Amino acid sequence: MSDPRNRPIRDLFEHIHDVYDRFNHLLSLRVDAWWRYRMIQGLHGDGLDVAAGTGESTVRLWMRPGIRRVVGLDIARYPLRLARRRRPGPVYIQGDGTLLPFPDQRFDFITVAFGIRNIPDRRRAFQEFHRVLRPGGHLRMVEFTLPGVPLWGPLYTGYLLHMIPRLASWIAGKRVRNAYVYLGQSIRTFPRPADLAEELYTAGFRRIHARPMILETAVLYEAQRVDDPPRD
Repeated sequence: MSDPRNRPIRDLFEHIHDVYDRFNHLLSLRVDAWWRYRMIQGLHGDGLDVAAGTGESTVRLWMRPGIRRVVGLDIARYPLRLARRRRPGPVYIQGDGTLLPFPDQRFDFITVAFGIRNIPDRRRAFQEFHRVLRPGGHLRMVEFTLPGVPLWGPLYTGYLLHMIPRLASWIAGKRVRNAYVYLGQSIRTFPRPADLAEELYTAGFRRIHARPMILETAVLYEAQRVDDPPRD
């Protein structure tokens, strides 16, 4: 079963799956590879990459020493088909981030690259992330944000909300313009780092950090499942 609220998001990404990687590079001004690298540094053991899309982060994890197994999960099937063809190696499965098909305490870490803002029920997703992490396990997420840096903030906001949809229409046709209007608006309405940190805390996470990166264009979120020791 899947949350019905996720269907529009699933349909959108199935519609633009063949151009999404290209526009992540545009949205990030081609530094998203560095942000993904920062997200996966120091992780080890068994991992889950949620909102894996075409597998760009998943395969990076799979190639790192110290990582035994990584599963890439996405709600949309067409991006996963591309992932299996272009980036083989990891296990890719279709699934809902709010209804994870895994037992309790299955993973040592979870990553989400540019995908948490596309999950309508973040509260339930964070609860599921906490459930399937082992005690001491790490959650890492990197997500776009609207910069608060003077001068740069308004410039980037205009680029995001106006230039990106025009570029999408020019490069890939009108079929993707509406999708990138949505993506720009989803970044504009995404919670500020302090508010997202509060959501993580409410879901049970501790040792929460939000680290702005490169003129506050994106934020790296880090959190950990820290269970209380048993009482005598």
